[in-house]
Amino acid sequence: MSSDEAVAKVVGMGKTTVIGRMGLTVAGLLIGAVIAFYLVFQFGENERQRELQAWQVRMGIVTESRYADVSNWLQMQKADLRALADNASLQLYMTILHGVDDDEGASAELEYLGNLLTVTAERAGFTATNSGASQVNANVARQGVAGIALLDAKNELVVSSHGFPALVGKLQAFLAELKPGEAGISQVFLNAEGQPTMAFAEPAFVLQGDETADSHIGVVVGVKQVTEELPPLLVQPGAVEKSAEAVLLRQEGLNVEYISPLHDGTPALKKKLNMDTPDLAAAFVMRDASGFGVMKDYKGDEVLVLGRAFEEVPWVLMYKIDRQVALADSEARVSMLVIVLGMVIVVVLIGMLALWYFGTSKRAKEAADKFEKLADRFAGQRNFMHLVTDSQPNTIAIFDRDGNYRWFNQRVIEQSGLERVDLFDKNVSAVLGPIEGKKMIGWVDECLDNEAPHTKTHKMNLDGKTERVFKSDFIMIPSNEQYAAAVLVVSQDITDSVREREKRETVMRQLVSTLVSLVDRRDPFSLRIIRNVLQMYLVPLRMRWNWIVLRQIRRLLQAV
Repeated sequence: MSSDEAVAKVVGMGKTTVIGRMGLTVAGLLIGAVIAFYLVFQFGENERQRELQAWQVRMGIVTESRYADVSNWLQMQKADLRALADNASLQLYMTILHGVDDDEGASAELEYLGNLLTVTAERAGFTATNSGASQVNANVARQGVAGIALLDAKNELVVSSHGFPALVGKLQAFLAELKPGEAGISQVFLNAEGQPTMAFAEPAFVLQGDETADSHIGVVVGVKQVTEELPPLLVQPGAVEKSAEAVLLRQEGLNVEYISPLHDGTPALKKKLNMDTPDLAAAFVMRDASGFGVMKDYKGDEVLVLGRAFEEVPWVLMYKIDRQVALADSEARVSMLVIVLGMVIVVVLIGMLALWYFGTSKRAKEAADKFEKLADRFAGQRNFMHLVTDSQPNTIAIFDRDGNYRWFNQRVIEQSGLERVDLFDKNVSAVLGPIEGKKMIGWVDECLDNEAPHTKTHKMNLDGKTERVFKSDFIMIPSNEQYAAAVLVVSQDITDSVREREKRETVMRQLVSTLVSLVDRRDPFSLRIIRNVLQMYLVPLRMRWNWIVLRQIRRLLQAV
């Protein structure tokens, strides 16, 4: 890595740190804003659920009220017929009639019972209404549609009030399903005039007999048109919600049937929908009679719905109200709260961002100035290092464990013949050759392994012609956070010094030879002594000329 790259890296790390801190701050603010918005929406949802619970309570009160009225009405119809069945005169006459074979002998009893049934029918409302009168032509005899009748134990007609219908169709099937001594209420069905009608049956027993099947002597049957009595019971007194509606339902196979008239003008028993219709409110309450939920009604509108099942008949009372109407005020209130709280969060967030921006912009400017000064200082240090190292006559380089150049001075560039940019990260074997590079890498590894400096004197042939001698010092650079351990190599070219030393040794050997020859001519017997003396003084001094040696030689010559 070059010094420029190192400076850029340091400055970049500083900028990255500042940007990272800014990013973390922004991220923290955004996360806080998201959490705040989530809490606001959760608050709004809780308010909606609370409002739904309030409507569930209100609708439950209305549903219980309508359920009680309908149940009371059913009980009243049964009570009127039960009073007839428990009438002692009726029981006595029925007992008498049970033992008489011809009608003539019982004419008085039949007349009395007929009058009794007629009076009771008029009082209890078991008479025909005028709702279907317009559907019958004036010159056609009108069929019976309502009344009270007395049947024997075989469900054969004994006597009836005026206008009692014929024992056929749905009425006959209802009576056939009754067991001896059992009371019953039929389903709502359409009579001959197409009007919703119901039948009620109460068993009659012998006078002073127990109420068992053995004492059963007949049935009191009442048939009533329910158009004018039952639907009004479904209207809640004082209700102000126009979309509120109470409906009676029953299941017919795979369909749910609407028994009562609907707000859209559909008459009773004229609408059926499949139980599998998605989110159908009627199907929902048929499956869970006490359930509460947000469903869709027969018109497809979203409604709040609540149900209640009857015990006397297989009906379910459904009470519903349009969701938009019911929750309009609460939705407006909750929406306003959510909007206001959301605006507060936005304002607070903007304020925090503004404070953070103005606060951090100043710090960012100070940091930028700091890093700019730091970059200038690093650049100055880099230039100073280059000035110092490039002015050195020795080659200075830093190698990693693999022998790659990490730093070098101008002398290394001149020796390699490469540009500065090309020399970075280049292996020493590619510059000095494979033989010299292998030796250099080995010495670098030795320094790193031993963690101690050492010195090597070696020869290198850099230009391919002249072999030169170098003295290289290997110094370990410990690793740090940015760089791995490396080795500083300072190589000094000592070729001239070695050659000068060799030249002096040659001159010294020549001088010794000359002296020996001179002495030998004067005194051949002292040759061995002179040689020993010269070797004793000259052998240890191979690299330098010593004036002491010269003085000793001069004294020796004088002695000779």
